[in-house]
Amino acid sequence: MGSTAFTNTTINLSSYANSQLLANNNLTLSGSTVNGPGYIVVNGNLNISSNTTINGNIFLICSGNITISNCQIGTGLGAAVVIYSKGVADYNNSTVYGLIISKGNSLELDGSTVYGAILNYSSSFSLVGDSDITGSVISNSSVDFQGNDASITRGNIPTFLGLNIGLDPIVVPGSYLEY
Repeated sequence: MGSTAFTNTTINLSSYANSQLLANNNLTLSGSTVNGPGYIVVNGNLNISSNTTINGNIFLICSGNITISNCQIGTGLGAAVVIYSKGVADYNNSTVYGLIISKGNSLELDGSTVYGAILNYSSSFSLVGDSDITGSVISNSSVDFQGNDASITRGNIPTFLGLNIGLDPIVVPGSYLEY
C-alpha cells in the first residue's frame, strides 16, 4: 500500500468533492493546517505530526493506526473534531478538542490533553506522563495511569446535537449519568 503526504501545506477541505479528502492508502500530515468543515477518510494509517493544526468541525476517520504527535486537533469545544480509528491510537504531546472513538487494540495518551470525550473499545487504555482529560470517558477497559501527573476530570463536552457521529443517541448502560 502506498502513501500520501502533505508537508507545510494548508488544506481547505471545501476544495475537495463533498468536502472529503479521501486517501486509499496511508496519509501523513506534517507541519500543515487543515480547515473545515469536512472529512478526512483514510483507508490505511494516519500520521499527523510537527505542529499540524486541524481546525474545528472536521471528522478524522481511519481504518488503520493513528499517530498524532505535537499537534493541535480542534480549536475549542465549539469547534471540535471527531476522531475515529480502528487500529492502534497514539496521541503524543498534543491537544485535542472533541471526541475520540478508539476501536483498535490500544489507546495511549502520552503528554497529551483532551477536552471533550473519549469512547474507548480498545482492550488497553493508558495515560502516560502528564496526560489530562477534561470531559468524559467511557471505556471497555480500565485506564492504566502510568504517571503521577495523569488525570481525568469531569468537564464539558462538545455538543454533537444534529451531527451524525456514528453513535446512537442513548445513555450507555453502566456509564456515568450527569444530573
